[in-house]
Amino acid sequence: MTIKRNDPCVCGSGKKYKKCCMNKETSKVVSEQQFEQYVTKRKLLIEKMRMYMKEQLTAKQRYFLEKEFNDRTNGEVPSELRGSFTDLWMLFFNRSDEGRRLIESFLSDRKKHLTEEEIEMVVRWESLTPRILQAVNKTDNVVTFTDCLSNELYKVSLAEENQTSFAPWYGTFSLIEPFNNRHMFYGVRLFEGPMNIREATTYIREVAEAKEASVEEIMRDYYPEILSVFIRGQKSKEKTKTKVVCQHIAKWNVHDEEEVIRLLEGQPSIYLEDWSNENKMASFILDWYRYEDSELEGDVLTAEVKSTLQIKGTTLIVEAFDEEALTEVKNLFSNSSSASFDEETIEEWEIPLHAEMKNMLVQMDPDLPKCFSLFAQNNLQAQIKKPLSIEEGRTIEQLVREGELEVVETWMRQSEYDLFIAQKSKVGSTEYTADYNSIRKHLNLPLSPYVTGGDRRQSTHVMIASDSEQVDKVNGGPEKNTGRFYLPLIEQFKEVKTAGKSDSTIRKYTNSLKILEELFDSVSEEINNVEEVDESVWKNMLMGHLVEHYSTLTKTQCKDFISVTKAFTKWADDREGTTYSNFVTVLLKEVETTLLKPADIKK
Repeated sequence: MTIKRNDPCVCGSGKKYKKCCMNKETSKVVSEQQFEQYVTKRKLLIEKMRMYMKEQLTAKQRYFLEKEFNDRTNGEVPSELRGSFTDLWMLFFNRSDEGRRLIESFLSDRKKHLTEEEIEMVVRWESLTPRILQAVNKTDNVVTFTDCLSNELYKVSLAEENQTSFAPWYGTFSLIEPFNNRHMFYGVRLFEGPMNIREATTYIREVAEAKEASVEEIMRDYYPEILSVFIRGQKSKEKTKTKVVCQHIAKWNVHDEEEVIRLLEGQPSIYLEDWSNENKMASFILDWYRYEDSELEGDVLTAEVKSTLQIKGTTLIVEAFDEEALTEVKNLFSNSSSASFDEETIEEWEIPLHAEMKNMLVQMDPDLPKCFSLFAQNNLQAQIKKPLSIEEGRTIEQLVREGELEVVETWMRQSEYDLFIAQKSKVGSTEYTADYNSIRKHLNLPLSPYVTGGDRRQSTHVMIASDSEQVDKVNGGPEKNTGRFYLPLIEQFKEVKTAGKSDSTIRKYTNSLKILEELFDSVSEEINNVEEVDESVWKNMLMGHLVEHYSTLTKTQCKDFISVTKAFTKWADDREGTTYSNFVTVLLKEVETTLLKPADIKK
């Protein structure tokens, strides 16, 4: 269908086509043509400046300038970009003995050979100051950057810049010039994440204060040093810190495969991945979580793997990063003649200090977008309850309560940036982005503009109840926090003991207190308050229900439960005025004797 100039515009505005979309299309075409023409002219002018620089510097001078730039950037600039960054520094920021920059000399010496438009361009360029810029919004193909030092806003067209490196909250240390009511970057640049941006911004402010100079002066005079900090991100002393992670690999000789399989299948935490073929594969896992998302028609199930297991012919192989997880398997076969221990080897991995190595199981409908598997594994609800780092022992929730909002905001932005980068790398499609707004609402932080669904987005990780909990609900048993006075005590105790602690400590208290909760449930009809939990009740719980229903606890699980229960009774005595610890300590000694072998007790 052909639309004539005087026909009604197809957009439904009621205006004639020539007065509406025809005008807009024309403006868009003109704008694109102007941009292409400017880029062509800019390239030609930059080439003239580069030729001038080549004429002005001897080979010896250039060598020493390149060496100075590389030294001042600590060799951080990628080798493939080092030449371009060096040229930019020599043209715009390095000063001769007379105090002049090459771009100033170029304008003075070559002015009569330049057109009026070229003179205007050079005059504009020589006034530019590099900026620390961070993306704070994106609409269609236009990204809004904020100057992290002045808070000025700059709109940059991704299409015009031909940028493929976009990521939420990314940024650059670059020159930027105005063009057609927007801005465009000038010269070579690198894009990095929020932590790098924050580090560079802090460095500029610190140097400006120390030198009693403006930040603009510092960004020009210390361009190489700032660029180095921006690329490096964390301070070098932090970046070089590492830790060693051990992967334990143990082997058993299988003598009775049927008995081995029976033992394994009876473990509540085992997940059978491939159990029908000759080579069998399984995993020992922690709790299952269901990831629910308003952008997803369906759920994703995840579980953290403690150890993996294979049966290859007559060999049983178990691999684990957690030594305790491997010990549980050793204890399982210690009294069985179905398999005999063969050997254990340890492989060491050196990883960054704050990194974690985890193995996750994921179950989801294969037709669902694959990115939701990544989102499900990124459990923010759990992350905000963990210490931010080894040095910073406080959790995200604690930092929010104490007003450290800048630290929290940077962490949130870096996490969103990192997950987006991983999504592009592993999945490719970024049609859906991860939900950081649900957790931002929980923490009362400003929402992210990069989340699919915006403020309507909702997601959560829900722990899936164990089989015993499910049966309890079906049989009309007690529901969580309903009429069970001991639950608030247990939950408060857990919060006190796990705040800011490591994953292993949190796991120890979580698992042990889950057992203690079930022991209280077993006598819940007999007790209504803390005073009624006397020695006979504790004896019934520990020597009756615990011994009867938890006789297969591993040595580690048993010792963890005993130490946690001792700590709980002492804490309850101090808080509630009870005298639990007087007799519970004695009962726990009997539990230890009953459940553990004499050799285990001595250890």
